[in-house]
Amino acid sequence: KHHNAYFNGDGETLSSAMDESARANPNKNFEIQRVLSDVAFVAIHSKIRQVPDEPGMVFMHIFCFEKEEIIALWDFRQAVLRDFINENGMF
Repeated sequence: KHHNAYFNGDGETLSSAMDESARANPNKNFEIQRVLSDVAFVAIHSKIRQVPDEPGMVFMHIFCFEKEEIIALWDFRQAVLRDFINENGMF
């Protein structure tokens, strides 16, 4: 199951949405910035660009594993801003 607010909570719906996104954006770029792991949970901090010239989005995916299978997923996103106040950047 997953907890994405934009789709029904079943895996099939999420998988279909991901397939549709891949077809619509074949040049999507996914850059992993950090991976955190704690037994059953893995969190991935990443940058995703649907098209090459856009600033993209910051994503945080949190996976819950049981017996080497993903049993739950949470994802959060924020637009990458071209100009922002924080001198440390978003990554």
